[in-house]
Amino acid sequence: MRARAGAAAAILVASALHTRTAAADGKARPEVALSLRGCAELAEDEVRRVLAADLGALIVDAVDAAAADRTTTVSVTCEPPRARLLVRDPLSKKESQRTLDLGRSDPRARARLVAVAASELVMASWSELELAPDPRVPAEGAPAPVEARQAAREVARARITPILLRERPQRSDEDEGRRAAPVRVLGLVTRRAFFRKPGALWGGGARIGHDRFARLGWTLDALGETGHVTDGARELDIVTATVGGAILWHWDVEPVAFRLGGGVRMGFARTEDGRGGGLGTVAPWGWPLATASIGVLPIKPLAIELAAETGYVLLPVSEASSSTSDANLHGAWFGLSLGVGLSF
Repeated sequence: MRARAGAAAAILVASALHTRTAAADGKARPEVALSLRGCAELAEDEVRRVLAADLGALIVDAVDAAAADRTTTVSVTCEPPRARLLVRDPLSKKESQRTLDLGRSDPRARARLVAVAASELVMASWSELELAPDPRVPAEGAPAPVEARQAAREVARARITPILLRERPQRSDEDEGRRAAPVRVLGLVTRRAFFRKPGALWGGGARIGHDRFARLGWTLDALGETGHVTDGARELDIVTATVGGAILWHWDVEPVAFRLGGGVRMGFARTEDGRGGGLGTVAPWGWPLATASIGVLPIKPLAIELAAETGYVLLPVSEASSSTSDANLHGAWFGLSLGVGLSF
């Protein structure tokens, strides 16, 4: 008895959740003809009431010959303990059937069970009018009246829309135009050099980056570099400590990402005469930069990135009081970095 009571409660809840009044007063409602054969144990009035409420349809006793092309028929044939449901729908040109074992349900809930099952079969046909209104291979026979098809489509739309909204994954900014982009944390090996001056700076550091928006991302890094540069007759030993940041446009062809953008690098540089003459200088160092990179996520969470930078630098190398242009190392430079790390 408990099992039957539970089944009855479940059916009542299901019916309440499925109930829709798809057609408002004054609007055309689809017609459904209902017939029951050998179903003395079913309360026919209850079947009609639930079916009408669930479909928002007009339930009629028989198919009027003049309305045969717009009236969906539901035939219920009972052969206890089973009931066979047959639905013929001239609107979608579909025919479907289902068999229920009423012996497993509470007798008080059987009429509602049959009505809900019939409603599901009808809705399966009407839903096709909304989801595939113009099939590539039309069914045999003349099309149903436009008004009748539209009335059924409105009922289907009222039923389908909440289901689609409920089952649709929650969409975020990321889903609207960008892939799920992990944060990248990389260890770097770097090389920096002037275009027209022999020598180079070598070093390393760390970088963090994120392709945060649909086509925009950012990077931040901290670098330490040292090396030897020849500037005319001068031999200079240089040590630098800088931080850099950039805003990047990115284009992704997973697992590869291409990035292009610009930013700024700032920090301090210490320079000394490589031949042991003169005083060393520690001075601020900063400049705008352009950068391009290619990143690969070969095997999660491994991340590899090759980046290039370029810009123009003015680097003091003499005492702070010097005012001559020859006392400064300046010019266009480029840098390369190879980063290996993790994405998460």
